[in-house]
Amino acid sequence: MLVTACGIAVTDIIAADLPRIAEPGEIVFGPRGNEIHIGGHTCNVTVDLVQMGIKGEDVSAIIPIGRDHLGSFLEEALRSRGIVTHPLRVNARTSSNLILVVKGEDRRFHADVGANLHMDPEMVMEIVRVERPTIFYIGATGWLGRFDEKLSQVCREVKGMKSLILASVIAPYGKDWSYIYPSLRYIDIFHGNVYEASHITGVDDPFKAAGIIAKQGSKVILISAGEKGLYAMVKGRIIIAPSFKVDTVDPTGAGDAFCAGVMYKLLNEPYRSTIESDVGLESLSLEDWKDVLMYALACGAACCTATGTTTAVRPEIIQGILESQAEEFMSNVEVK
Repeated sequence: MLVTACGIAVTDIIAADLPRIAEPGEIVFGPRGNEIHIGGHTCNVTVDLVQMGIKGEDVSAIIPIGRDHLGSFLEEALRSRGIVTHPLRVNARTSSNLILVVKGEDRRFHADVGANLHMDPEMVMEIVRVERPTIFYIGATGWLGRFDEKLSQVCREVKGMKSLILASVIAPYGKDWSYIYPSLRYIDIFHGNVYEASHITGVDDPFKAAGIIAKQGSKVILISAGEKGLYAMVKGRIIIAPSFKVDTVDPTGAGDAFCAGVMYKLLNEPYRSTIESDVGLESLSLEDWKDVLMYALACGAACCTATGTTTAVRPEIIQGILESQAEEFMSNVEVK
């Protein structure tokens, strides 16, 4: 398997482009209606990868869902795209998220963690031992109950398979951030946003936060900063990359599209043979990473141009952004 992804699965109910939030007792009509989409890092990333061009048979999704209609909706959405789907059905509601997006403002999330809290690490590892992926993606650790408790053991075993681990974090449910510390030594590529990185490390400065995470053992630290772009620590250097300019409709899923873009680039030449070698990520240069991150940020920008987490993450939209803005992007990338 090229990518085995495990982690949260969510049904998103999205009202985008709202003029404002309703006052108590008031009705505000959404110009785009209320749309139902797949959501959750694992669903988003696997669908994005297939839409970018990875074959569905080379991508698997391990998702905790309930024995309900929303769970069936998520399972069918993945299977219909050819993704190898492993539903871990539990006696809990499938997670859902009511997302309100006021035009020009960040999203407002109203989430039910649901079945995600019941993800079974032993069942996950039974699948991973068979698939032995090139990349093992975890998204989003923090909501995964006992799986989070066993995270370091899971990551240690996966590293023994010589798989590359990319993990995205989310504000933890029912615990503090300390649960993740023992796992950072095994996570090759860490991804979070500025808020998450600051709470993990206790510092607001993303440069210092990246340095603290790197000292714990992660090789590549990627800290998303929304419209401000990205802070990345690679080989002890900081890459500061701007964001691409697009007309934003709904930024939900942009971070997942970014992670999918990182994996897509690493799984294609000239990088695939490198990451599959004994040297792995170590031989990628800063220029290589600038190339990888440019593509990944274009994926994140594409995601923002339509309602839903995966709707616009398509090659023609990504390529259009790169063709019109790549030169300006590269001229504004800083390395410190």
